[in-house]
Amino acid sequence: MDALIENAGKLLASEQAENIDKAFETLRKLDIAHIPKSLYSDLSEHPLKCFQYHMIEPLKHLKELDLQGSKLNEVPKAIAQLTKLQFLYLHDNNINEVPSSIGFLSDLIWLDLERNNLKVLPAEIGRLKNLHRLNLSFNQLNVLPVEIGQLSQLQSLYLDGNRFSAPERQRIQQSLPKTEIYF
Repeated sequence: MDALIENAGKLLASEQAENIDKAFETLRKLDIAHIPKSLYSDLSEHPLKCFQYHMIEPLKHLKELDLQGSKLNEVPKAIAQLTKLQFLYLHDNNINEVPSSIGFLSDLIWLDLERNNLKVLPAEIGRLKNLHRLNLSFNQLNVLPVEIGQLSQLQSLYLDGNRFSAPERQRIQQSLPKTEIYF
């Protein structure tokens, strides 16, 4: 087993795409409990592979996760387990919906969902009590959930390039009176 782990570590260190795939294939054969924590840093450099291979443990320490332009159609469901996340960049993907489990990311300070295909946000977005910046620009939104008003720490809300009516814009502004909102 030690030889397998050592080989996987070397493959990860090479940073060549084919070797990284081989490393994840090798590690998948092991129980996650047998993967040494010394490899977690290398594994966390490849978060999409970690999600793909259901190896979430190496990502749990992350405070920042950048999945911009990754051609995602959905937010990885396991992202809810990354409870230490403070910065989540999901812009420039093809995401159609945000899972309700986003509400579990209570340490989140910055959430960037710009340039996706969002038509609606879950009510659980209101649970992100530490959120300071929320970028929803250039989606297909025409309404925000009432719970958006629970984001008392929100400093900036970016909504340009969406389809909000004048009454909906007014409602949003009234529900977030201390927030700088960009339509």
